[in-house]
Amino acid sequence: MRKGGRSERAIISGKRGCGPSANSLTFLQMNMVQKTTLWVLLFLAGAAVLGMAGEAPVSSSRRTAMVEAVGRAIPCVASISTERKVSVQHGEPQRQAKSVIFNKITDLFWGKMAPTSAPGQVRQALGSAVAIHPAGYLLTNFHVTERASRILVAFDDGRSYSARFVAGDEASDLALIKIDPEAPLPTLELSDGSGLLLGESVIAVGNPFGLGQTVTAGILSARNRQARYEGVVLFNDILQTDAAINPGSSGGPLLDLDANII
Repeated sequence: MRKGGRSERAIISGKRGCGPSANSLTFLQMNMVQKTTLWVLLFLAGAAVLGMAGEAPVSSSRRTAMVEAVGRAIPCVASISTERKVSVQHGEPQRQAKSVIFNKITDLFWGKMAPTSAPGQVRQALGSAVAIHPAGYLLTNFHVTERASRILVAFDDGRSYSARFVAGDEASDLALIKIDPEAPLPTLELSDGSGLLLGESVIAVGNPFGLGQTVTAGILSARNRQARYEGVVLFNDILQTDAAINPGSSGGPLLDLDANII
């Protein structure tokens, strides 16, 4: 059948396009751009999905009791920096002995950390602490906060506070400090020590060398140790562990696998 001098077959062929016409080349070019754009969009979408998903799934075999305990502990442990004005040397023999033994230990294992400050100078020190009450009470070592004129507490999430000394016991080397948080603090429980097992796994969390939150692990090696210096008993009832503890870790908790402070 003819219509206007052209066959229906010719009209259909013309609509489909026979040969590389200008229109077909333009279409191919647009298609390449569209493909490139599609790949970019798919990449961005995949990155967004991964970002929302967070880290890759962790197998249950890796999420051990130790990993769970560390996850509970990290938000509760803080880094401490202190300033104090150096005064005269300790007059009491036992306090002098404690200062000497601390210095000898640090010099033996880590070298001389800093020159001795002269009276009247401001001395800075680092340590750790652990939150034990939601209202802002933290436990640390007495020697970390001793005679400090300024105490700054910083948590792993970036929050920082000025702290004040509440109470301390030099004999047990424990001190309680207080901050004023805007919300209740996550805390860890204190163990009564009655169920400690020699050889059980323990975890130390602290701020060694001012590097920030660091976790080490070991076993409970001994109980009821004494620290003596030249015949003088400096500390009683000490727990011994092979978990690595370095300068700046003082005041951080030693934990069992239930995340209890031992």
